Amino acid sequence: MYRAALRVMVALFGACRAQLVANLQGTLQDHTGNVNRGAFSRAGAWFVSVGHAQQAIVYDTSSGMPWPIVAILADHTSEVQTADFNADDSMLITCGSDTNCFRYSTATWGVLGSLTDQTGSILSAKFSDDGAFFATANGQLGQIIVYETTAWTTTYSQVRSDGVPGIAWSPDGLYLAAVSDDSTCFVYSTSTWTIVISLPHPDWVFSVAWSPDSSMLVTGTDDTTGPGVGRITAFRTGTWAQLFTIEDHTQQPESIAFSASGLLMATTSGDGTARVYQTGPVFPWAVALTLSAQHPGGRVGW
Repeated sequence: MYRAALRVMVALFGACRAQLVANLQGTLQDHTGNVNRGAFSRAGAWFVSVGHAQQAIVYDTSSGMPWPIVAILADHTSEVQTADFNADDSMLITCGSDTNCFRYSTATWGVLGSLTDQTGSILSAKFSDDGAFFATANGQLGQIIVYETTAWTTTYSQVRSDGVPGIAWSPDGLYLAAVSDDSTCFVYSTSTWTIVISLPHPDWVFSVAWSPDSSMLVTGTDDTTGPGVGRITAFRTGTWAQLFTIEDHTQQPESIAFSASGLLMATTSGDGTARVYQTGPVFPWAVALTLSAQHPGGRVGW
């Protein structure tokens, strides 16, 4: 059995810039299979974890660990891959390998509707920070769909030649980044839905994140130029110049996340570690803390 804490370990330890101290607050062991991903609500009142047992489990974070379960959502017919809350936390969406996304009311945890336009496993799904759009990415067929969230009509759709394992909205709402198995990160303008830049990488790109001020885009990829190297690459938004690379992981970085303040960045990898970096004007950033996990390839969240 996977522990949810191992999939979202950085979400479950406290850290400050002056002194980083690993502080495991507890573990959540309610899943009966692998835990694919976890996400906090925007206000932090809830935490949802999704996994192989066709379930999404929602927890109340206001009490001590282990958090009490608020709802168990079991409408998917295959494993649940990802979940996200909208801007005002009134809605939770879960997406899975059954090609479905279910929209839930957080007032009742009842189903509001579903999105059935994808034709393969949905590995990544995100609301824009203002809640106006919701995007899904297909890890098998390379399909990206963007919905406007008033009438839930399709704003943009594209099918790429390779799978798209990850997407990320810039916090300022100007861009949507998508990483692809064809070793490229594509950045779309949200005003025209055209590609403004294609950023080449040495191998498959697994993960992507923006800094909280939208000034930096960070990706995680295999590096075929050397044995046993997982590369983190940072680009300056607008000029798209490469700022630096980090090669501390020995396998592909599976996920990247910035703290809300932007003072810390965390990564997880197939090498079974999570690393926390103190950000700043001096590049490349140095590792401030390394955590070892029992299960490689976990996800990270704050």
